Amino acid sequence: MRKDGDIDYQPGNFLFIAPSVGFAVNDTVTLTTGFQWLNKQSDKVNGAAQGMRSTSTDLIFGMGYGQAKNSIINTTLKANISGRGGADLRVNWLYSF
Repeated sequence: MRKDGDIDYQPGNFLFIAPSVGFAVNDTVTLTTGFQWLNKQSDKVNGAAQGMRSTSTDLIFGMGYGQAKNSIINTTLKANISGRGGADLRVNWLYSF
């Protein structure tokens, strides 16, 4: 429970599951796939529920490329298949010193 002036706010609980699997194509390329599932309860303000319980499922595809011994580029696409809409594209560069 959190207080904001005279208002009591309680964020809803959630369950998040995100299994994935990776496949090494060769010594420089790795492919990944998986999904994410989120089940979120409604928040409560002064004891009254705000909104309703919701679920969403996302499908994930990714590729990692080791361009050098100490440098890796990862690209991940996450596309919504149920629940809220939208997609997410991420590119990460990892460099070790």
